[in-house]
Amino acid sequence: MNKITIFKYFLMPVLIFLGFAGQAFAASCGGCPPIVEPACGTASGGTFATAPTANLCVAGCTTSGAYTNNEYWKPGYLDQWKWVCSSPSTQRTVNCYANKPGGRCGSANGQTYSSAPTSGFCASGSFSGLSGTGPWTWTCWNDSKTTGASCKAYKAASPINGQCGSSNGGTFSSAPTTGLCNSGTSSNVSLSGSRWIWSCTGSNGGTTANCSANKPASPINGQCGPSNGGTFSSAPTSGLCNSGTSTSPRLSGSSWIWSCVGSNGGLNANCSANKSASPINGQCGSSNGGTFSSAPTSGLCNSGTSTSPYLSGSRWIWSCTGSNGGSTASCYANKSASPINGQCGSSNGGTFSSAPTSGLCNSGTSTSPYLSGSRWIWSCAGSNGGSTASCYANKAPSPVVNISCGQLIVNGSSQAVTTRGMSLLLVTGNFNWSGNGSVVIAGNSAGTTNTGVDDILKVKNISNGREISFGPFSNAVWTGIAQIQGILSQGNNTLEVYAVDYYGAYIGSNNLYLACINPSINGQCGSSNGGTFVDAPTSGLCNSGTSTSPYLSGSRWIWTCVGSNGGSTSNCYATKGADPVNGQCGSSNGGTFVDAPTSGLCNSGTSTSPYLSGSRWIWTCAGSNGGSTSNCYATKGADPVNGQCGSSNGGTFVDAPT
Repeated sequence: MNKITIFKYFLMPVLIFLGFAGQAFAASCGGCPPIVEPACGTASGGTFATAPTANLCVAGCTTSGAYTNNEYWKPGYLDQWKWVCSSPSTQRTVNCYANKPGGRCGSANGQTYSSAPTSGFCASGSFSGLSGTGPWTWTCWNDSKTTGASCKAYKAASPINGQCGSSNGGTFSSAPTTGLCNSGTSSNVSLSGSRWIWSCTGSNGGTTANCSANKPASPINGQCGPSNGGTFSSAPTSGLCNSGTSTSPRLSGSSWIWSCVGSNGGLNANCSANKSASPINGQCGSSNGGTFSSAPTSGLCNSGTSTSPYLSGSRWIWSCTGSNGGSTASCYANKSASPINGQCGSSNGGTFSSAPTSGLCNSGTSTSPYLSGSRWIWSCAGSNGGSTASCYANKAPSPVVNISCGQLIVNGSSQAVTTRGMSLLLVTGNFNWSGNGSVVIAGNSAGTTNTGVDDILKVKNISNGREISFGPFSNAVWTGIAQIQGILSQGNNTLEVYAVDYYGAYIGSNNLYLACINPSINGQCGSSNGGTFVDAPTSGLCNSGTSTSPYLSGSRWIWTCVGSNGGSTSNCYATKGADPVNGQCGSSNGGTFVDAPTSGLCNSGTSTSPYLSGSRWIWTCAGSNGGSTSNCYATKGADPVNGQCGSSNGGTFVDAPT
């Protein structure tokens, strides 16, 4: 049995009975409160987003309070508010209903977005979810999802950048009206200086492009300049046009012809000038740059008229004057220096054991002294035509004995025997000692020296007074080697070698040797090692040892210092220096220039800046790597004077104006 059957057959008769009973009771109860039937209030049938709380029932009734309808058998029951109004006097009830609002679109509805919206979908109702990629749609449902509001948002259009049109960069005499923008909205065209200016404004946030076009300049007519109608020996180069661009003047008959070309559509002007006789420039002759003891009289000018040469300092000066307006050349020649006679120096008449190397000449250039008989001969050559002096010095006689390391001298074999007092002098001679090596007295080749028992052998250095003794000997034969360098001085030493007996008397002795024994000497590179030389070095090769001749290997001079007596050899080198480059004047040397020359200054070397000295431009060409410096000059030319037409120019005359 369902609820409707129960209500119809059981509850309704009861309610009807109670109603009649109540009316009878009320009629019989005159002092009782009035009977109120249950009834819904004004909220019934209304629409509320939230449960209503006022005007639910008429006065005298009680209410259960509004809540979401739970009568599931009613279609759309969830979209209603339900409450029950009860009457205490009748004990009856009535069901009351109010509507819930349907779904409503939120703030995003109808708006435009660059990307999908994320909020503001529904003012009420439930959000269905977003559909589409722009525009975007959604639904705001009521609670039972039977009805809903359809909502929509739009996608923003893409930005369009402004872009200049075909007129941009063009040339227009008046403001362009077409081809202003390929895209975007054009502004008004305005003139700014020599340009038409406008812009193309983009849309939807796009950029704006700035555009311009050129306004052509006004036409300029060509107009002949002051050279028009003048007279020139060569094609004029200035005063050709007052306006317009000049063509190159050309010779036509006896006239120079050119045009002044207008611009921007302007007219051309035809111009002409008369050709005069050709100028002849003065040019220095063969004597220019020469050297003369007196003023030159020939070879002064190749062309032009020569002035008389005059002496200025150490130079002969003259000029060659051109004709027909030709230039004047300034010329010079060097005055030769006074003759210098050769004169013998302080070594002349002296005495030298070897060729003198200093004091050869007081003036002039010395030749190398050479031995002729018993004299050293040389000459001192004068300069600038000066005489040559013949000079000589005496050769000193050789010493009795001149011993050097490596020699053995046998006493008595080559020297005359002399006496000193009562004794026999064994050795007298000059010993040239360098300070190296051991100098010894030795026995004869058999290793013995004949002396007497108790005899003493002595060596005396007469040069410094030092003396050394050996002995006495225990028998008549002395063997061994005795060093004597302790009594020597570097340079020449005059020695006596002799023997005395037990009583100090001089005695004779034979078969003695005087010798110098060299120690081992290592070769050692000299001060030129590691240096830089253009040519092979000739000095400073070795501090010790014997030098080989330097030779070039790649970029180095190579030599060795060979040791002696078993000493080592050193390998030495020096860098090959760059060859010297002499400064040499260039083609501008001797020329004529109104302004300081800027080219042709030097054929080689580094030029200084030309400066004006009197009537000359002066500069130098400095050599490099030890090369010489050349002094150069050019003549300062006269400033040009242009021909200018007089007052008759452009006039009208029956006869030729004079």
